[in-house]
Amino acid sequence: MEQEIATLVASQREHYRKGETSLIPKKADVLACDERFWPYLQKYMLWEGSVTLTGEGFEAANHVLGRRTVFFEESVDVDGTKYYLEIKGYGRNGRELRPNKHSEGDLSFGMFMDGAEKEHSIPLRLREKGVMNVQLPVALLKFDEADFIDYTREELEKLLDVRMQSYFFPGVTRIREAARRLVPQAAVYRDEDYEQDAVRKVLASKMADVVVDTYKTGKKPALRKLAGESGLEEELSGLTDERQAGYVIRAVRSPLRVGDLHDPKIVTDGNRAIAQRMGRTVRQMLELGFLHMTPNPGNWNTAGELVDFEDVVRYPKDKKLIEEDMQRRNIRSIPDYLEFIFAGGTIGYLADDFQSGFVGRSLTSTHEVVHEALEVLELLEIGEYYPHR
Repeated sequence: MEQEIATLVASQREHYRKGETSLIPKKADVLACDERFWPYLQKYMLWEGSVTLTGEGFEAANHVLGRRTVFFEESVDVDGTKYYLEIKGYGRNGRELRPNKHSEGDLSFGMFMDGAEKEHSIPLRLREKGVMNVQLPVALLKFDEADFIDYTREELEKLLDVRMQSYFFPGVTRIREAARRLVPQAAVYRDEDYEQDAVRKVLASKMADVVVDTYKTGKKPALRKLAGESGLEEELSGLTDERQAGYVIRAVRSPLRVGDLHDPKIVTDGNRAIAQRMGRTVRQMLELGFLHMTPNPGNWNTAGELVDFEDVVRYPKDKKLIEEDMQRRNIRSIPDYLEFIFAGGTIGYLADDFQSGFVGRSLTSTHEVVHEALEVLELLEIGEYYPHR
């Protein structure tokens, strides 16, 4: 595993040369921290009232589009166990924060605080109940709202620049009209002028300045008004949301992920064993009232730990969140939804082994897995498992 990590880091150093793996400084307030890791965190944190991360952040998977989870190369030893420190929600590749939401409603390459708090609190709760092969929460941090707006300015400028290109974005007319509304000089430009890089760059920069200045004078209510009047609701959706933003630091025994559920090469003896362990873990979680809606191999590391808990919901308390996810995926019934998340739709080529782990026996079927999961949900509905929580 050490050689694999070294190889991954080396490949990313080559791909993101010229210092592009360096974390961009962003101040944040520490809301919670595991004191055992504090001596190690001090190496990566600068104190100026709040904390600012420093150092290099490497992706947990080599992916050209970027990730919102990165890790520090150097491992740490806590209580006799070797861990790697991962940072989630600090920005794309540990750098840029974006002002819009991604398709599933969370902050693009960042995290709203409700998700960050779940990433921190749920694994702690599971560990208290004996589920130990999950990420170990280290720290929970929150951005000041005004700072967060500033952190997204550069990415907002890039986003607007790209979307003003007629050949790239279908909503180009809307973005160009927004430029005319927000920047007086844009009125003189014809459509063909927007094909010039220099024109777009100037307009995108001035539009981003207007957004930041609007927040400074009127806070989020003014931003929402601006977004509505200019037609930039989608581009500013992360800024106009009521929620605060932040990030988490967690400890894992491996920063490497098992892989892509759609890749047949994922089927190895080692990964099959991990899949069975993940099935058992997800079953334990469900019996404790926690349903993981995306328990896919991209959320398993090569040490056999389950990571990423933002998509975990409490059952039956959070049934509304399940219904929203079903609607987003165009799934109409709970049995069909359980089949999706516990079979090929989420687990892919390792579904058979995952399902064997879930039911605790071999030669099972998806129907059996769904049936047993429904039985657990029914018991949770009547409070059968509540004493465990």
